[in-house]
Amino acid sequence: MSRLRMLLVGSIASALAVISALSLADAPAEAAFPGLNGRIACQGQRGPVLDPPVPGTSRNEIFSVNPDGSDGRGC
Repeated sequence: MSRLRMLLVGSIASALAVISALSLADAPAEAAFPGLNGRIACQGQRGPVLDPPVPGTSRNEIFSVNPDGSDGRGC
């Protein structure tokens, strides 16, 4: 085996080892700030689609949900 080929095989093996180690070390996400994990703020479009659109109205809203997606509340 040539020196270049051995270097290439070693580099690929090292990269696969690092990727494997990182994929095995996953942990659940935690809150961005100290404290308990809480509600998640989201932006979305809810409500009926108006056709034709009515000027001055929008379906975009900001709401919050529990981490499992339940109990959506408008903000």
